[in-house]
Amino acid sequence: MAGPHVVNVLRILWVVITIWYELGVFFNSVSSCNWPDANLQSPSPSTVDTPSHVLLVADPQILDHRSYPERGLFLTYLSRLVVDLNIRKNWWAALRKRPDVVVFLGDMMDGGRIDMPEDE
Repeated sequence: MAGPHVVNVLRILWVVITIWYELGVFFNSVSSCNWPDANLQSPSPSTVDTPSHVLLVADPQILDHRSYPERGLFLTYLSRLVVDLNIRKNWWAALRKRPDVVVFLGDMMDGGRIDMPEDE
């Protein structure tokens, strides 16, 4: 009778560890990363300059239907789902820092301009 209980405890432990390392550690490390506003403040109290916060997003590699043509439909869907969820999680974490400007660098798509016709 102890076998099913051990398996259930291991399943619950696996789910908790997976959630912690997928979300908990990520958001914990993001919350400890702050803008260096104190180092950028003017030494003169009469000057009220607030620094601008610029978020640079470098080459996010968004997958599309041309990213991995050799994969089957299910694996392509699963790859896009996982990548989209990861990008969404990172975007939410970045927006919690309240940047003034967001700059996207790179071609954004995984295939780049090589796979796209000129009219697209």
